[in-house]
Amino acid sequence: MKKRDARTLKVEVQQELRYQIIRLRKKGIPNHEVAKMVEMSKESTSRIWAMYKRGGMKAIILKQRGRKDGAKKTLSVQFHHVMVA
Repeated sequence: MKKRDARTLKVEVQQELRYQIIRLRKKGIPNHEVAKMVEMSKESTSRIWAMYKRGGMKAIILKQRGRKDGAKKTLSVQFHHVMVA
């Protein structure tokens, strides 16, 4: 069975997968079976479960990814406007 690359999914779907992993593990389903059910690697589902055990539901909420808008710009504002236009 091919594993799914969760990075290609919408953020809402990624978050729901995390909640589903927690629900299934709380029911006592072993990690390897949960991984098959959600089509993710055992390592990923184990990591999500460990984050949950350490910090609860708050720990598995996805955070903003990537740079903040405007961070680490190397172009001057004047030159940036010329390049964008």
